[in-house]
Amino acid sequence: MIRPFDPPPALMLSHAVLDALMPRCDPYEWKIICAVLRHQGEPRMSVGKFMQWTGLQHRKTCFDTLTRCLRKGYLVREPVGNSFTYRPNPELAFPGGAAQ
Repeated sequence: MIRPFDPPPALMLSHAVLDALMPRCDPYEWKIICAVLRHQGEPRMSVGKFMQWTGLQHRKTCFDTLTRCLRKGYLVREPVGNSFTYRPNPELAFPGGAAQ
């Protein structure tokens, strides 16, 4: 049984993720970013896993969205054997003041 309002463990997001990053993302990019944030501990991440986690139904759409997130610098990819893992890009920065 899934109880979505049970207390943590939970993922905490900084205001900057919501205030600065979310408005820059299209809905598919936002789904991929949220999946990466939620599954950071996964040893390997595949397009099939991203499809499962995000509900994206087409492999090409999922792959293209993941590629866009990498190209825009939102995520970084690291090889793990014959696969990859993804994580938020700690170097990502946007112009402007501090997030509230």
